[in-house]
Amino acid sequence: MRRSCKHINIRDPKTVYPWVRECIDRHKERDDFRRLLINVGGMDPAEYYRAMRENLDEPFDGPSMRIAIAATQGISRRDLRLSRPRIKERVDGSSGKLRKIGRESAMQQVYDHIADKSCGEIWRRRIVDQQFSSRKGYGTVAGAHYLRDKKQADNRAARWAAAHGQRYSKRMRYHVKLDIRQCFRLDPA
Repeated sequence: MRRSCKHINIRDPKTVYPWVRECIDRHKERDDFRRLLINVGGMDPAEYYRAMRENLDEPFDGPSMRIAIAATQGISRRDLRLSRPRIKERVDGSSGKLRKIGRESAMQQVYDHIADKSCGEIWRRRIVDQQFSSRKGYGTVAGAHYLRDKKQADNRAARWAAAHGQRYSKRMRYHVKLDIRQCFRLDPA
């Protein structure tokens, strides 16, 4: 870990700006992000609505930079001043389960995005992809296939070591959280 992410300075707004902009672009139509753009980013509400109506990107540059500056100042001060997540209980329409749905503030989501992107080198070099269902472009089926492939490779290596008289300790150690009622069954490896 000591060699990863040394060149990233998350106290510099220019470093953080692309990540903030990506987060804003992904969620700018939501009400909490609209309030963030107006209150923290200093965007005029009429300009926001015009940009959304005409599908413009340029009006979000300045407010995104101001949000990046506010985020880096909070990081530098080690004082994020975030509101607590709101938790609502909802009944799932398909299964009838009572679910607790937590919603973080928009600024918390910006900080989360900054943390995720700034540690990207660690995620690529040190940790394998584990969370599939909430990542863009992935899903539970892809996660099941990934785990199956890893398990099969580990079993092949164990069989090879046994056939050649060598020691092998299995390397596959995963914690998997599944919804038992609606999960995909993996074939036993």
